[in-house]
Amino acid sequence: MNYRDFSEFYNDFSRAVDRSDWEHLAKLTRFPFILEGELDGEGRVVFDKGSFIKSIDELLKEEIYVNLDDDLVVTTYRKIILKSKNNEQVDGDEAQLFGIQFHNTGDGWRVLKITTHVHIVEKYSEEK
Repeated sequence: MNYRDFSEFYNDFSRAVDRSDWEHLAKLTRFPFILEGELDGEGRVVFDKGSFIKSIDELLKEEIYVNLDDDLVVTTYRKIILKSKNNEQVDGDEAQLFGIQFHNTGDGWRVLKITTHVHIVEKYSEEK
């Protein structure tokens, strides 16, 4: 999976999420994978491949609040990933989608981390 084009990477990424293929999603992820709070001091959780595969299904189903067209909307990361094609903000080797951060590494595009609400970070900190 050495994607140089973000669109091709994102298509594969969203298909893996749609199929709940966590092993394949792990191949598209750079480890350690980071889950961190939106503000400094809100904590962070570091996932290795095993803990990522174990936790990612539940993490993508967490309810989050996002600003869409000046409206605060309750959704999940899973819904965002599956319905937000072409809403990604790509800038060179960096891309972002509502707190999901991607980077074009030497091995192609990878998921790096999710920046999210503090209560979600705290939940996964307690589980580790």
